[in-house]
Amino acid sequence: TLASAWGIAQSLRAAGVPVRLKWPNDLVLAGRKLGGILTESRISAARLTWSVIGVGINWANPVPANGIGLKSFPMPLNADGIDSLERLAAAVLMGIVSGYYRCQHPDRAQFVADYEKLLINLGQMVQLPDEQSGHLGKVVGVSSRGNLRLRALVKSLGNSSAAALTERSSEIEYQPGAIALGYNT
Repeated sequence: TLASAWGIAQSLRAAGVPVRLKWPNDLVLAGRKLGGILTESRISAARLTWSVIGVGINWANPVPANGIGLKSFPMPLNADGIDSLERLAAAVLMGIVSGYYRCQHPDRAQFVADYEKLLINLGQMVQLPDEQSGHLGKVVGVSSRGNLRLRALVKSLGNSSAAALTERSSEIEYQPGAIALGYNT
C-alpha cells in the first residue's frame, strides 16, 4: 500500500500535480483528500500469493468538505497535466509499477525516506489510543514495516508552574488503522 501510494504520488507530481501523502494510503492535494489506496493480499506459507490494489481518485465527482477533485484543480501552465481520465489512469498504473519496483530495492531505508519526504503528518500531534490514553504523541516517521512512528510527549512542570510538553526518547509504532490522523490538524 505504501509503495502504491508513493508511486502514484510521484507519477502525479511528475505531471505537475503537487500531491503529498497522508499515512498510510491517502493522496492529498492542497491539504484535501484527492484519493486513497486499499490493498488486499493473500499470504500462504509465509509468501505473498496475490494482491489486489484498489485506487480511488476524485475527478469531477461530488466530494466532501475535506476532499478535492483533480479536474477542478488549476494546473500550472508549464505542467504536462492530467487532462483526462485516460491520462489519470495511465499515471496511476505507471505509479503502481514504479512504486512496486522502488520498494523492492535492497535499500528499504531509502524507500522509507522517500515516502517520508511526501508525508504531510511529520511533526503532527496526535492523541495516543488505548494503553497510552490521555497522552499526546508527535509523528516522527514511518517504520520499514509501514507502521507510524510516534514519540510520546509527557507533561512536566520544570522550574515554573506552567506545564510544558517534553518528548520521550523512545518511539512507539502503530499499525495502520490503530490511530486516526484526520485532516483538520
